This record gives sequence, structure tokens and C-alpha cells, in this order.
Amino acid sequence: MATNWCIQKGVICDRVAASGYCAQSACTKVFQTGTARQTNADRIRAMSDEELADQLVIRIDGLEECRLYLSAPTGKLFIPRKEAVRVTLEWLRKPAEED
Repeated sequence: MATNWCIQKGVICDRVAASGYCAQSACTKVFQTGTARQTNADRIRAMSDEELADQLVIRIDGLEECRLYLSAPTGKLFIPRKEAVRVTLEWLRKPAEED
């Protein structure tokens, strides 16, 4: 039996019509159909830039009064989490550097 997942929400869904669109919600994104379950890579690809930026910020517990937040792709540390997310989102939207 095929498994369907929503490209917009990145979740397993059984509300796909024969047309490939969601039959029971306002979602107009095409659903992908396959014989395998969604992989972690599929889930990451389905994330918005904002969701991905949020996942790429890591809290580092230091002293009780000081929490640092690491922007994983940039390697920069921040005290306010929202600044770490902002810088990570900015990095995600930059053109890729060639190797």
C-alpha cells in the first residue's frame, strides 16, 4: 500500500484524492505517493526556511544565568535565541558556495 505525505506540512496523510491533491482540507499542495515511508531527508526538504532555521539553532547551557544559542551552519554564538534564528535564516537564503 502506498504512503502519502503532505509536502506543505511534511507529515503522513491519508487525505489524498486520486488527483494528487488533498481531498479534505484547504491544502492545495501536491501530495507525493510512494511505497516507502517518508524519510528524514524528505521531512527536512518539506520544511519552510523558518522551520529549518529554528531547527538549526542549538541551545548551549552555560552558567545558570547565561544560555547561549549556536547557529549550527554559521558557527556563531548568540544570547538571544531570536537573533540566532535570524542569522541562520539569513544564511539559509544566501546563494550556496561552490566547493
